Amino acid sequence: SIGPQDAEQNLYRGLVRGIDHADLLSLRAPGPTMIISVTQDFFSIQGARESFEEAKGVFAAYNRPQNLTMVEADGTHGTRKKNRESMYSFFQHHLNFPGSSDDEEVEFFSEDELTVTPGGQVSGAYGSKAIFDLNKDRAIRVMDGRRIKDPQQLLENRGLIAGKARELSGFDSSRAIRSVVYTGKLEKENYRIEKYFIQGECFDYPIPFVLVKPYGEEKKPLLLYLSPEGKQRLLDNHQEIEDYIEQGYSILAPDLIGTGELSNKAYQGDSYIEGNSFNLLFGANLVGRSIAGMQAGDLDVLQKHIQDRTDIETENITVVAMGETCSSFLHFGIFNHQVSKIILVNPLSSYRDLLMTRYYDPDLLWTAVPGAVQYYDLVHLEALLAPRELVIISPLSAEGEPADPQSIEEESLFLKAAYRLSNAEEKLTIDMEGGSAADRVRKYLD
Repeated sequence: SIGPQDAEQNLYRGLVRGIDHADLLSLRAPGPTMIISVTQDFFSIQGARESFEEAKGVFAAYNRPQNLTMVEADGTHGTRKKNRESMYSFFQHHLNFPGSSDDEEVEFFSEDELTVTPGGQVSGAYGSKAIFDLNKDRAIRVMDGRRIKDPQQLLENRGLIAGKARELSGFDSSRAIRSVVYTGKLEKENYRIEKYFIQGECFDYPIPFVLVKPYGEEKKPLLLYLSPEGKQRLLDNHQEIEDYIEQGYSILAPDLIGTGELSNKAYQGDSYIEGNSFNLLFGANLVGRSIAGMQAGDLDVLQKHIQDRTDIETENITVVAMGETCSSFLHFGIFNHQVSKIILVNPLSSYRDLLMTRYYDPDLLWTAVPGAVQYYDLVHLEALLAPRELVIISPLSAEGEPADPQSIEEESLFLKAAYRLSNAEEKLTIDMEGGSAADRVRKYLD
């Protein structure tokens, strides 16, 4: 109804492995267990009731159906008198505590009495570690334990890393197109904008896109334009379109799932942070997928359509990917060889940096593929693009700022070595210069 919400409620790949709330309740059987709920919670009361009914059968199998109970109070998310008194009674009964279960007025401790650590925070005392610290320690261990240690091993085990990228991201290349619907066009002075959407035989949403073409019958090379803002990012930049047309391209710009017309603002609540829905990432994770992998699947559908077109060149495609879509493209691009030139604008420098940064930029969230760092980082996928031409423009740190040139130089050693081993060193460019990203992109399209 509102998405999965808080991270701690979402077990890694939980639903795809068959784990739901009723299963967690069943693990309690036959121990005394009470579900406390309210009827107007933002969490659906129907879900609580269904979980109770399902788990009740397991308690009955232990001949203890009375040990699973559920109490409801009318009200919104929070504690209610009826629920509190039911809870007191539950513990009194099962722990043999005497006394009344009535809710009573009590005198609360003062703030000074409650403060039992020197600074008033457990997190700053007793050598405590936060979840971030525990995750960071574990991430370092799994990254140090990777099977692939150097570029030579990567190139020799291309299939292993590609397979893990497909598996962990949830990239699905099996989806079939039912129809491509043409919805109209806009005529401009030097080009026309054709509007379409793709309907699928095996996916539940259309994929909208625009195709911008110069006038005339000559087939032009295709520029695939990917933005976190969707196709509107291109349509709002008339001069950019003019420049690409002048350079001899037709341009295809889609709304990948989660962007543009396919954006979802409904899943908010506790996990909607700075305009980013962590709910959608958690939901994808629960079913064994990622936003990057789902968007990669959309790109695969688009590629199938591109190959059927007769009004554009369908080989030697150039891709310009920006921001979070860089990760999505990489999870698609390592499997697709019709793309001959790739320009990544402001990509996240590495998953490692994301894990090592406590307060990362939430805008970079959808680049993440849960579980990936045990096997690969973004640089491994970039290296698998060799010997194709690759331009990386101003990579970002996990804080969303331009990455430190020295750290990029160090991180790029692996990538440069992979291109050198592929006899394609001259086809790799890492551009850390300042200036307009659009101007720099045009430079590499000449």
